[in-house]
Amino acid sequence: MIRKILVVVVVLGFAWSYPPMRQRMMLAMSPAFELLGPVGDRMAQPARRWKAESDITFIMQQFQLEKTEGRKSPATQRDFEVWMLRKQSAGDKGKDPWGQFYWLKRANNTVTVGSHGPDHEPNTADDITQTIVL
Repeated sequence: MIRKILVVVVVLGFAWSYPPMRQRMMLAMSPAFELLGPVGDRMAQPARRWKAESDITFIMQQFQLEKTEGRKSPATQRDFEVWMLRKQSAGDKGKDPWGQFYWLKRANNTVTVGSHGPDHEPNTADDITQTIVL
């Protein structure tokens, strides 16, 4: 019996170390985390942060693709939200793991995309951003 438990723990550990699998496991475990209240929320934060970072990387790749293909990329937040609905998976609807829309800032040829993180406040330590030059 102890061997079986040990095997399950080792397999789950390996699965947890692979980021795409971690995201799937977090989705499957989210009802349990919700039952745990603040403790469960705290346990889910690393996976949510990883998902936001992955989403922003994907968004930046899409900006590069738009430029490469000669298409116009969004310039305003509203255009960005509509553009995100087309580019992101239907379940996300352009929102970060904390339920807020990703934001866009453009200045000349520089594009910055980000999430305000779990506190929903701009310009704090938990913000997640990436900047590229188009």
